[in-house]
Amino acid sequence: MGEFIYNEETRIHTLNGKIIPSVSNIVEPLSMDYSKAHPGKLAHKKDLGINFHECIRLFLNNDLDEDSIDEDLVIPMQQFDEFFTDNTNGLQSLESSSIVAIERPFCNEKLKYCGKPDLVTEDTIYDWKLRKYDPVCDPLRMAGYAGLISDFPPKRKIVVGFSLDAGYRVHDADKKQAWPIFRKLLDWYWKKQEFETLLSQWRKQ
Repeated sequence: MGEFIYNEETRIHTLNGKIIPSVSNIVEPLSMDYSKAHPGKLAHKKDLGINFHECIRLFLNNDLDEDSIDEDLVIPMQQFDEFFTDNTNGLQSLESSSIVAIERPFCNEKLKYCGKPDLVTEDTIYDWKLRKYDPVCDPLRMAGYAGLISDFPPKRKIVVGFSLDAGYRVHDADKKQAWPIFRKLLDWYWKKQEFETLLSQWRKQ
């Protein structure tokens, strides 16, 4: 394994000193467009999403102080607690699952990209969303995560959409064509980088 550095603060990740994209960078062309959203509301939702993921991480590590939970996240965390013990949707409950990684960065050295799945168990990759499921982008994101992790045993790809008031929904994000399309997006990312570098060099002449 080469030297892989995942920098959470700068969002600049490197492999052997060279910048590589994250799964989010790669699927960005198909991500939801929030350009018309109110900046203040958008920032608030982003902060809530970050705090929600941190609450889940602490919960799974048995280190969550419930009194410290943001009041806006009390209901979503109650939903997560319910999901944690639920095994009625065809999944083994997380309470009895063997956890492999919680928000751990992974890198595909061959394809030169990285990502940080929310949770990986022996048989499933999970992604938590404090929004509705995106049937266009979310399966591609999950395919990208799967490409970072050993494919044995085969892993399901599950996105769980939580809400501030209306309950949660579990989505099977394992789509047959997702990986080939993700690979095309990855190729496009590198071609775009190459083209932008070429233009930059041309301007300096």
